[in-house]
Amino acid sequence: MNPPSSHEKEDIDEAQRASQSWKEAYPDATVDAVGPHGIRITGDGFTTVIDLLAWGNVDHDGIEDVLFFLSHYATGGTFRFYHHAVLTRLDGESRWTMVDIEG
Repeated sequence: MNPPSSHEKEDIDEAQRASQSWKEAYPDATVDAVGPHGIRITGDGFTTVIDLLAWGNVDHDGIEDVLFFLSHYATGGTFRFYHHAVLTRLDGESRWTMVDIEG
């Protein structure tokens, strides 16, 4: 996993300044527990399942990270998309940022 570039950090900062909460972005979404380490978010036309896999200093920057497996589904359709991601902080004081793991 490579850390975000300075250009990506600027984009992340801009998105965070304009960000909405989940409830603001998806007011009709519901959240349910899935087992001891996961959640399912169901909204208008989609379902996303987030499973916690591990946590630790994944990128060796001295700041704890969280490794997730994400599953995205279209409600009533055949679209499915799966990927791993890391939730990290760019420094000890910043907000959490999700970084997709390519592979």
